[in-house]
Amino acid sequence: MTNNVSAVLDDAYNYSMWVEIYNKSATTSYNQSVYYFTDLLSEPKKWTPGSKIIPAGGYSILYFERDDRPGHANFKLEPEGGKLFLLNASAQIIDSVTYPPQYRNISYGRKTNGATEWVLFEQFSPGTTNNGKIWASERCGKPVSFPVMNQNMSYARVPDGSKNWRIQTPTCNLTNGNNTKVDSTEIGLLIYPTMVSDYFIVANADEKQVQLIDLTGKMLMNRVCNSDKETIYVNHLQRGIYIVVVGAEKFKIIKM
Repeated sequence: MTNNVSAVLDDAYNYSMWVEIYNKSATTSYNQSVYYFTDLLSEPKKWTPGSKIIPAGGYSILYFERDDRPGHANFKLEPEGGKLFLLNASAQIIDSVTYPPQYRNISYGRKTNGATEWVLFEQFSPGTTNNGKIWASERCGKPVSFPVMNQNMSYARVPDGSKNWRIQTPTCNLTNGNNTKVDSTEIGLLIYPTMVSDYFIVANADEKQVQLIDLTGKMLMNRVCNSDKETIYVNHLQRGIYIVVVGAEKFKIIKM
């Protein structure tokens, strides 16, 4: 849960971002001190949670608020979405999750204990099973990922109720019509959406160099924009966080 406003108190009576570890073994206990968490694979041993035995079928709750002490990580999670890795002492990835932006007090977890499918839960359950809990993924859409906008601009569905989002002049209780369209020359460099499935768009970057880089620093794409609205397809990439570099500017996208 990266947006813990009033749901779960930590041991210092703060509402901190939290992560639950589940030991799916039916027979073996594990000491969590031999594992590491990171949000950057270039720092594979960024934080270890300290000694605690997690019994077979048991749980451990860890807090991520940049408060480095046992059970509290030295880095924060990203409320707008990100990636978290669990590694062993040899820096091998044991598990990872790409988590989306979250509503207040809504957790993101495996639909049932040990399952591969992840869902948003409105009935959060730190330290207990996810099985049978109320999940919100079918009842609330994913939070909207906003592009960078100039002052006094809005981001809206055009026409009303459609799946097409664009930057426009505010309509304020009026219909979103074609007459509100904003010319691309009125706004600066844009990367949108930042939560992507198949592609993202680089706008207002004609003749600029565009690079796509993963978190290890590997360059995955390097090309020059040939138009004011360049479409970059990423459907072939694995889920995770990527960096888009346009000239001297950097942007983060999350491949879902």
